[in-house]
Amino acid sequence: MDFEQLPVLVWTVTQGGCTFVNGYWQSVTGLDYEQSAALGWLRAFHVDDREKLSSMIVGETASLALRVATSKDRFEWVQVKALGAGSGEVVFVGVEAGPVSQVDVPAALQPEELRDLLEEAPAMIWSTKPDGYMDYANSRLLSYYGLSWDQAKGWGWHVGVHPEDWPGLEAKWRAVLADNVPGVNEMRIGDPQRGYRWVTTYGSPTFDRSGNVSRWYGVIVDTEDRRNIEEALKLNESYLAQGQALTSTGSIGFNPNWTQTYWSKETFNLLGINEGTEPSKTAFLEKVHPEDIQQVKETLASATQGVAEIAFHFRILLQGEQVRSFKFLAKRSDGFANPFYISVIQDITAELQVAEKLRQLESDLANVSRTAMMAEVAASIAHEVNQPLAAIIATGGASIRWLDRAQPNIPNARNNLVAIVQQARKANEVVTRVRSLFRKDSRSAESVHVAEMVREVVPLVEHLIKRERVSVQTSISEDIPAIVGDKVQIQQVLLNLLLNAIQAMENSAVKKLDVSIEAAGAGAVEVKISDTGPGLPEGHSGRIFDAFFTTKDTGLGLGLSISRTIAEHHGGEITAENKASGGATFRLFLPVLRTSAS
Repeated sequence: MDFEQLPVLVWTVTQGGCTFVNGYWQSVTGLDYEQSAALGWLRAFHVDDREKLSSMIVGETASLALRVATSKDRFEWVQVKALGAGSGEVVFVGVEAGPVSQVDVPAALQPEELRDLLEEAPAMIWSTKPDGYMDYANSRLLSYYGLSWDQAKGWGWHVGVHPEDWPGLEAKWRAVLADNVPGVNEMRIGDPQRGYRWVTTYGSPTFDRSGNVSRWYGVIVDTEDRRNIEEALKLNESYLAQGQALTSTGSIGFNPNWTQTYWSKETFNLLGINEGTEPSKTAFLEKVHPEDIQQVKETLASATQGVAEIAFHFRILLQGEQVRSFKFLAKRSDGFANPFYISVIQDITAELQVAEKLRQLESDLANVSRTAMMAEVAASIAHEVNQPLAAIIATGGASIRWLDRAQPNIPNARNNLVAIVQQARKANEVVTRVRSLFRKDSRSAESVHVAEMVREVVPLVEHLIKRERVSVQTSISEDIPAIVGDKVQIQQVLLNLLLNAIQAMENSAVKKLDVSIEAAGAGAVEVKISDTGPGLPEGHSGRIFDAFFTTKDTGLGLGLSISRTIAEHHGGEITAENKASGGATFRLFLPVLRTSAS
């Protein structure tokens, strides 16, 4: 049997030294025939194992586990068997087996038992004639196929190949036979009852002295588990890629100095960088907006200090000067030999645009609410302005009469003019206060007193109070601290709560409005407004602060919603509850310690 291309170590030794080594011996040990001649072949074995080979040469031991040098400092365990071939020649066969236990075989094998030696090899081995007719298969291969030798020999082995794989395999095998070149094929082996498993078969030709193929030798390796793992990894990668694409999220792995960097496919897409580009810190920073570059560099540098988390926002510049906004979040992972960070970048451009639109809509709704209040307070405004105007007219007429006398009364006329100026200022204050309340201006935070704002707002609903015959009781504690906030916005909340309370008592027999201001503890001021109306709607009390929810036929449902938003922007809150005696109570809490207001 020709062992030249067999994928096991085969060499022969006589008393004079090595007489033959096959190709596999040369590929594993790195020693060709000339280097192995005489006693050179012993160099392939560990120095501690060389004496053991002497016992095999003289027939004392037929099987040993020995260490073969595969490189200068690396050894692999090989199960070696020896048999006498006559004329003092010993044939050695070695199969790579990893860590094995030494096994002694008492009797030397005879030449005709050489095939039995291959039966023990931990591999599926086959050989064919030059035309591809299989004339040998070891028991491992036949068991794997589920065939007997009579069933498998020649071309009978093809029945163990999956029907879908056979046409392609046959075509490739015949092409290899025609070209006389080594070949590799993948296929499934088994049967419908036992199932099929993926394998890879390696075949290589051996040539005679004339250069013609004398035989084909090969091995078959089970690759089912490896393929399953590879398929699972591919599937996971596909899920990850699709998930990242759907959420506009990319992942980046990096060590503190970014000398080791990994980018997911979506990261390249988000940054507008070709996938063929080598991932690096430089490539990343080149896409960062110039105004954000310094902040990004300084934040990323914190990784060298071993921080647990890194988080920041940044912008990138794409082609056409397009600007996109991103969120960056990284966490240090302790699952690696050296410090490493796993991070994600997420495109939040659309999210920020929506947030900006919502802020604009909120501002517009607040202005709509203020405008809607104008109809309610128009009568009160007219009443407030009419008083000083009437006084101005009356006082002005008296002044004219004092001056038209034969003997003008200058002192009285002057006093009247002073009174006219005072009344004009009062009218101007009313107009200014009303204009500021309904003007769509952004205001800055300032120190304001809630009690003063209540006193300024109540006159705006004075006309409604008188028309509805509402009894008003005001209670203001002493030493109420100032708050920091937007005066106009807080006045809008107070005005809305007062209007709601007055309107709620429209059909009540008893109309009583209680307004109190006191320190609520924990650095807050509480404004409490109670009425004697029907109370909060049954079953809907939790919705009264929802936008567009209203119990009024002509209401917009925006007043309380916007009032709650304003209170929350000031760090406070509004609550509502029904009173046991009837009616509802609204409480507005505003913090004292506040440095800014939204």
